[in-house]
Amino acid sequence: MSHCRSKRVGTLPRGLLLLVLASGCGASVAPPERDVNDPTVYASYVKSRVVRVLEDVKKGNAPGKFSIDSLVETLSKFEKSPLGDSEATYRELLALCQDLSPLSDAAIKKASAKIDKIIALAKTLPGEAIGFDG
Repeated sequence: MSHCRSKRVGTLPRGLLLLVLASGCGASVAPPERDVNDPTVYASYVKSRVVRVLEDVKKGNAPGKFSIDSLVETLSKFEKSPLGDSEATYRELLALCQDLSPLSDAAIKKASAKIDKIIALAKTLPGEAIGFDG
C-alpha cells in the first residue's frame, strides 16, 4: 500500500509539469498577428534591427565589422520585401552600411558620425521600433 502511495506522489509532479507545458507560459492572450506583407511591419523590423545593432556597436557591446556585415546582408534582401513608400530609405541605409563594411572594427568605432546618420535614417522608417526609445 505505501508503495502505491509513493508511486502516485511521484507521478504528481510529472502531471503538473505536463499541465504547465500544455497551458503555455506567460499570459494567455496570444500576441497580435502581424501581416508579413505589410510594409509597416517590415519597416519596424528593419528600424529595430539597425538601431539596436548600431547602438551596440557604438557602446562597444558588439564587434563592428561583424555587425555591419550582418546589417548589409539583411538590408541586401530589401527588394524582396514589402517596401511601401520607403524604398529610397532602404537603398540609402544599404549604401551607408556598405560604405562601413570594408572598415576594421577600430575604424567603424571611429565612424560614429556616420553611424549616427544611419541610426537617424533608420528611425525615419514607419512603424514602431521595439527595444529603444526613439
